[in-house]
Amino acid sequence: MKNIWLSIVVGLLPAHCNGAAIGQSPSFSQQSANAAMARWPAAGFAGASDAQRIGLEQLHEALDEEWLGTAHAGYFRYVESAVDPLIAVDGTISGYDKNTGNLDNIALGRELLLLYRVTQQRKYFDAAANLRMQLISQPRRRDGGFWHANDSPGQMRVEDLEDAEPFNAGFATVIQQPQNFADITRQFVIFETGARDARNGLLRPRIDEQKIQPNSGQATEPEPGELRSTVIYLTALIDTLPSYPRTDGGRAALLAVLRREADAVVHFENERHQELPGNHQSPNGLQSSKQDPTCDLAIYALAKSVRLGYLSSGYLTIAGSLNRPATEPAGQAAGPEDPAGAAAQILASREMEVAPLAKRAHGARVLLDAWFNSQHRFNALDQQESFHYKWDDFSDSGFSLPGHLFNDYGIETDALYDAPNTYNLKGAQFYVIVSPDNSSKNLKPHYMTEPDAGQVAEWVRRGGVLVMMENDPANADIGHFDLLADRFGIHFNNVLSHHVIGDTFPMGRIEAPGGGELFQRPRILYMKDTCTIALSGSARPLLIDKGDVMMAAAKYGRGTVFAVVDPWLYNEYTDGRKLPPEYDNFGGAQDLLNWLVRQLPD
Repeated sequence: MKNIWLSIVVGLLPAHCNGAAIGQSPSFSQQSANAAMARWPAAGFAGASDAQRIGLEQLHEALDEEWLGTAHAGYFRYVESAVDPLIAVDGTISGYDKNTGNLDNIALGRELLLLYRVTQQRKYFDAAANLRMQLISQPRRRDGGFWHANDSPGQMRVEDLEDAEPFNAGFATVIQQPQNFADITRQFVIFETGARDARNGLLRPRIDEQKIQPNSGQATEPEPGELRSTVIYLTALIDTLPSYPRTDGGRAALLAVLRREADAVVHFENERHQELPGNHQSPNGLQSSKQDPTCDLAIYALAKSVRLGYLSSGYLTIAGSLNRPATEPAGQAAGPEDPAGAAAQILASREMEVAPLAKRAHGARVLLDAWFNSQHRFNALDQQESFHYKWDDFSDSGFSLPGHLFNDYGIETDALYDAPNTYNLKGAQFYVIVSPDNSSKNLKPHYMTEPDAGQVAEWVRRGGVLVMMENDPANADIGHFDLLADRFGIHFNNVLSHHVIGDTFPMGRIEAPGGGELFQRPRILYMKDTCTIALSGSARPLLIDKGDVMMAAAKYGRGTVFAVVDPWLYNEYTDGRKLPPEYDNFGGAQDLLNWLVRQLPD
C-alpha cells in the first residue's frame, strides 16, 4: 500500500540528517514532539488520572528518544520538569501506593532511571529503587509470572511487560545484576506461551492462571485485541533487548520470540490485504485511526528491530508500507487525540527518518576503548562503575550521545576492556580511543606500548577505521599515545591550546567553514582545553583553527585514521543542555559519522 505519511517523512529527511541548523525545517517527529508538548504541558502530569498518567509516561519516553536523536534539550527539560515535582528528596513518589501491587506504577521507572543517569541525583535512583522493590515483592503465578495487581490474582496483561520489563532490565544494568535478566526472559516467555493463539500466532491481551488451551482450525480473523496486544508485546521486547548483555543466554531466546511474533503480525496483514482489496479495512487489522496507535507502534517495533539488527532489512519495507493513522503532527487537529497516540507517532516517525542512515553501515560494530581510559566512580549503591567517555555513561562525562548516533547508523556499540590486539579487534569496523589516562586521572594507568601500537596499526592496515581523540596535557597521556599516532604521520603536541576559563564559551569557539572533506556545511564547534597536531608524510588536515591543526586524517593500508585534539563529543557539549544554541557539536558529530562511514573499505 502506498503511504502518504512515508512520502512526507522522506521529504523531510535532509533537514533531519543535516542536524538542527538555524533556518532548517524540523523533521516530522520533531513537529509531532513540539505539538505534543504544547498540547499536554508538563505541569499537567501531577494532576492526571491513572489512564492519563500512563499515556503521559509513554509520551515522556518518546520525548527522551527525540532528545537523544536531536540533542534538543527542550525535550529532556520537559520530562524533567514533569517528573521532578513528584519526587521528594528521599525518593518518595507522590501518589505512589505500593500496596496495590499494580504494575501500572512501574511505568515511571524508565524516566527515573534516565534522570538519575543524566543528572546523577540520588533522589531519582532512590525513587527507581522503590519501584524495583515492588517488583521484588510482586505476587506471582505458579509459573513465576507477575500478577497485574493484587486485585487481579493470577492475571498477566501484555501492557505489564511494556511497563515493567524495560525498566527492570535497565535497573539490572545500572546496579550490575546481570542475573536478573533470567527472570526478565521468563516473563516474556511465560506470556507468549500462554497468550499465543495457535491459529494465527498472535497474542491475546491477557492470560489467567488457568492455562488457555490452544485453539484449533483455521483463523480468518484474530480475536478482539490480538493484533494490538502482539504489537505491544513486540514494543516491550524491542525496548528491553538493548539492555541485555550480548552474552546472556536469554537474549537469543527473546530474539527468536521477536522474529516469530513479527512474522505473525506481517503474515496476518499480508493475508488481510490479499483478501480485502482496495481501501477496505478489517475491523481487527492495523487500521487508520487517531484513537488507536497500534499501527504506529508496529512501524516503530519493526523499523527499530531492523536498525538494531534483530530483524532482516525486508521488515523495514513492510514497516514503510503500513497504513499510518495520521499525517498531521501529534497535538494538531488531525493528529492523535491522546498522549499515548502522540508517543507512538513520534517513535514511528523518528525510526523511519533514521532508517536511510541505518542502511549505510548496517551490521557494523564500533569498539570503544576502556583500557587506555579506564576510569571508575561509585554509583548510588557504592558499586564501582566504568565512566568517562563511555557509551553507558549518560552524565556530562559520558559518550551516550555519540553512541546513540552510531546506533542510528545501524552500528552496534561495544567496549573493549582489555589491551587491543588483532584478535579482539577483528570483529569491529571502528575502534575509538578517547583521552588515554595519565597518572592524574588513574593511579595505575594503562599506557600505550609499542606492541599495542603495532597490533592496532595492523588492524588498521587490514581495513579498520581508527578514531583517536586526545586531550590537553593535564588531562590525558600524550607521550605514550604518540607511539600509535606517529605510525600514521600524526603527532599530538604536548601543549595547551584553546584554554577556556570557566564557561567563557567564546574562548573555545572553532568555526568550521564548510565545503571541506569532513564539514560540508559551516559549523560552529566548541572545544575546551586541547592539544594540537603536527603532520608528516601523507597525513592531511581536516580542520585548522588559528593556525593549529585540530583534526587530521591518514590512510594506512586499506584502513583510515581520524585524529582530533579533544574529546569534543562527550555529552556535556553535545546533548544541548549546556552550550549556547549557536554551537553545534551535535551537528559536527553527525558530519563525523557520515565521514567515518564513508571510510569503510568496499
